[in-house]
Amino acid sequence: MSESSGVPTLSEPIIRIHLGSHKTATTYLQETLLLNSERSAAAGLAYLPLSVVRPPLRDAIQARRKRQKQKGYRLFSKGAVDARAKMDEIAWWFDIDMPVTLSEENILGEAQDSYGGGIYPNAAIGLSVLRDTLPQRPLEFFLAIRSYASYLASMYAESLRHGGFIPLEKYLKFNRLSPGSWVTLVDTIRKTFPEARIVTWRYEDFSALEPQILERLSGVPFAQMHRLSQSVVLPSASSEAIEEMIAMAPDLSPQQRVYTMLALQDRYLRSDKSQRFLPWSDQDKAAMSERYDRDVEQLKARSDVEVLG
Repeated sequence: MSESSGVPTLSEPIIRIHLGSHKTATTYLQETLLLNSERSAAAGLAYLPLSVVRPPLRDAIQARRKRQKQKGYRLFSKGAVDARAKMDEIAWWFDIDMPVTLSEENILGEAQDSYGGGIYPNAAIGLSVLRDTLPQRPLEFFLAIRSYASYLASMYAESLRHGGFIPLEKYLKFNRLSPGSWVTLVDTIRKTFPEARIVTWRYEDFSALEPQILERLSGVPFAQMHRLSQSVVLPSASSEAIEEMIAMAPDLSPQQRVYTMLALQDRYLRSDKSQRFLPWSDQDKAAMSERYDRDVEQLKARSDVEVLG
């Protein structure tokens, strides 16, 4: 394989981390990479299953968050020792003399992190855990970005799906006042990993870029990859399901919200994009669209970021 073929050479033991973001075909990419993990191995690349890495990584990130919140948290406290054990468990998977690919969007944060406003406002915590876990090897980060109005609406709906809730009017207000940006997130990645290569693309361009993205993450030519026989990705909920969930959520426990949301999604099946949940005013949508276009152009102008498409 060669760079000219569109598939990176696999002679250098590079680590590729697909950071998501949420609601940008991340689960689809993860399932496709898992389906082709044997072919990746045959090509000389190790794809780390999310099932073995997510639990210890989640625990280590939660411990790091707790450590930052607590004053006087001792380096050798039980919590710190437990976190170090989790990080060692993750590091074990990278101790191999071949390129490694991992896809895990929760490194950046959870969907409900946007409740207070911003694009992954706590990303530095998960990235710092990753930095302290990975071996000293070349790094590439892959990140999909998405128009702010649809991304933030999807994150609110995703939070409902997992039992979280704040009133919609508060969510819209917080994200109008503290919008955050993809540029800021890229800067956070760059600050934590100064030497890493950062590759990004617009989610709106994913259909055209899918072969290129999958080849770079898997090490397998797209034409030779197994394809998912049916969708294993839970589709976004329809606006009817989300709106009914918003009305019911204050009276339900988080556990009840999870299963009520599933029932509502079954009742109100989403059949096309016209049923998409997009609660912003026309004025807000226009402003967010302008900001997104401006931020994309800013990323394209940077020499330390590769923008696909």
